[in-house]
Amino acid sequence: LKVGDTSNAALNALKDLGGDIGHTQAAKGNAGYNGMYGLLAGAGFVGLVEENADMFDRKELSTALSSMCILHKKFYVQNNNGRFHHDAQVDLGIAYDYMGAYMTEAQKKPCRELIMMMIRDRVEIGQDGYLGAPWRTNWNHIGWHEHIVVLALSIYGEPGTDGEPERFLEQCLEVQKAWFFYAPSEGGFGREEIYYFNLGLMWAQPAQLAIARYGDKYNLVQKSFLGKERIYRQLLYHFYTKTIPGKTFTSFSGGNDPPRAQVMWQYFFPNDPLAQYNFQNAYWQELWSDKTLEMASFPVEPIKQFSYKEVAIAKGLPLSWMCRDRGRMIARSSWEDDAMTVDFDMRLDTYRSGHIAPQPNTFYLYALDEPWIIKNDMFSDGYEASSMILVDGKGCSGVEDGAKWMMPGMWNDYKHSEKGMTMGSADAAISYTYESTCLGGTKCVD
Repeated sequence: LKVGDTSNAALNALKDLGGDIGHTQAAKGNAGYNGMYGLLAGAGFVGLVEENADMFDRKELSTALSSMCILHKKFYVQNNNGRFHHDAQVDLGIAYDYMGAYMTEAQKKPCRELIMMMIRDRVEIGQDGYLGAPWRTNWNHIGWHEHIVVLALSIYGEPGTDGEPERFLEQCLEVQKAWFFYAPSEGGFGREEIYYFNLGLMWAQPAQLAIARYGDKYNLVQKSFLGKERIYRQLLYHFYTKTIPGKTFTSFSGGNDPPRAQVMWQYFFPNDPLAQYNFQNAYWQELWSDKTLEMASFPVEPIKQFSYKEVAIAKGLPLSWMCRDRGRMIARSSWEDDAMTVDFDMRLDTYRSGHIAPQPNTFYLYALDEPWIIKNDMFSDGYEASSMILVDGKGCSGVEDGAKWMMPGMWNDYKHSEKGMTMGSADAAISYTYESTCLGGTKCVD
């Protein structure tokens, strides 16, 4: 690539490196770490900050990226199946953005043409009915495929684009606002199971960082979600539910999945103890993961090491956290590491799309540095894999294969007294009495 070989022999050699060049060796849309574009994006970043780096010669990198674009154009076909954007590689946009400062116009042209092929006349995922059906907009793919925003921004206003990036970005920003509004509940809880909710955040992160970085130049910031109050509640969610004090994002409710958007949170709230705590606890996990380039591009070193208790005191957080929109209550006896913690779930919503675990009348109990009762929030495991409570020998609706779906619970009361007593009561009768059959492509029968 660096010598400018764009022959068919070079294309076949490139394919041999990774098989399906469109989805593996070219890139996988993974925010600048995977595949050929991911490697070029990382090299482009180093070449930008280290002008004389022996292994990252700017002239060679420019030729390599341009050659890659020429080869990719030979076989690229836009994928509109289900509106998914796996074929549109965010890594290409990142590499093009970093190298654009030292690429010639002749080198930039094939990459700009390839990006245009990826976005021209495209309908953004979420536009095909999702905005009119907010109960479906919680799906992680609505946030996931927003990485295509980076591609559109990378050629925004450039010659030969005919206003296409501007048109497409208008769609993208409307979808992002909808996803960030509907995917989390009012209390910041993900409507999808936590792993998938985190995936949506992770893939939306490159777009939001790019918009925050230079969106003002194109008057985009006010059109994007950037509703920091909305995403701030998600920090509370992770703080209350996912972090066992003194341990790195260990949880007995849905596995050990750390928050995936802490680079964005830390960039938006650099001096906030809550954002800092989430960032410092996931820092080493992310440093050696796919977020390395994002962390280098938006560098925010931990400013201060906060303990769990220090964060709670600094933010004046209550010992209990209740989300009536989602139907989940968390209560602690104190902010000490070995305090008793109860997470009680009486799920109210019955969203039909996304990866949603059946969660009425489930809870976990943690105390004295040990889990006593655990619950599993993974959608595929079903109610029987959680802290199932039997009534007359029967559990709630919702089983592993998804053929029988859950029915909602109902909250009766929630109180937290000044003396530290938390009380919650809910009615799960309908979940023990009825079940729902509602799979994709079939009629819903309750």
